[in-house]
Amino acid sequence: MVVHLISVVFLVGIAIVSRPGTSLFSWHPFCMCLAYVLFMLQGILLFSEQSNLFPNWNRQSRAKLHGVLQGFAAVFASAGYSSIYMNKSLLGKAHLESLHGRVGVLAVFHIWLQFFIGLLVYYSPNFMIKFIPGDRRRYNVFASITAIMGIAQDRFHKKRATGGRIKLWRKKRKFELGRPPATTKLAAKRVRPVRTRGGNRKFRALRLDHGNFSWSTEHCTRKAKILDVVYNASNNELVRTKTLVKNAIIKVDATPFKNWYKTHYHGQVQDIGDKTDNVSKKQKEKLIPKIDPILKDSMRHGYALACISSRPGQVGRIDGYILESKELEFYRKKLDKKKAK
Repeated sequence: MVVHLISVVFLVGIAIVSRPGTSLFSWHPFCMCLAYVLFMLQGILLFSEQSNLFPNWNRQSRAKLHGVLQGFAAVFASAGYSSIYMNKSLLGKAHLESLHGRVGVLAVFHIWLQFFIGLLVYYSPNFMIKFIPGDRRRYNVFASITAIMGIAQDRFHKKRATGGRIKLWRKKRKFELGRPPATTKLAAKRVRPVRTRGGNRKFRALRLDHGNFSWSTEHCTRKAKILDVVYNASNNELVRTKTLVKNAIIKVDATPFKNWYKTHYHGQVQDIGDKTDNVSKKQKEKLIPKIDPILKDSMRHGYALACISSRPGQVGRIDGYILESKELEFYRKKLDKKKAK
């Protein structure tokens, strides 16, 4: 909601400063602000999980509204450019002399190009398939990025063990090609298949919110909801953006494990008690293993700390294990230290 509020406040501020209607030039900043700050921004935010005003709408409905907003943005951008063009013509000034004017023409042309290509893709889904065949059409956008950035998995860009540079004696090879990172986010499940060398397939998890987690000491594995990303040894930015990667420390819902524990052990004690009435309280306590006190405390609050052991960007799912004993104590100290700062 903050982004929407900022865009409206910015638009009102531009309207107060420019006072549209007082002159022909005054329409230029106001129309451009309407096009790019209001309509175009709102069209982009329709596909955002955090800032979407219509979270219950399906993708097709949001795509329709996105097209309408993009059309309004193109119209108002053209109106803003027309007003400055007419104003210069009335004053007898030359056109497109400044960098601002040239970039403005390209921006208006680009927004109309986006609008028409969007219409083609929406009303003719086979439009993209004709130009990009096979499963790779899902990643057509990243193909150009990969070519520009030069993402590679070769050894020539690295240094020798002695610190010296490796001489380039051949060009890059197709099998050394790398791909952009998946940066799996904490949101509703979205997994895309990727064709790899030899016709094999990887599963690129773009968003996930559930995973399979094992409780090692109890030999129990349950599917649980991921609540939050709390620690990452490599980069704090991955915690802020809630990125799910291997070895990230996360909070998971403890309800499946609590339900299993109650059903498994309490039921077993009850069965033994029915068969032999002379089972003492101490004997019953021995049948139920003790839980790590830190884990027990967190489970009382409805969560458990877990570590991701799989690679979501490669296998398309999250597997992990519940933290216990010294490992749990280690990460608990890290989190307490982080809170104290």
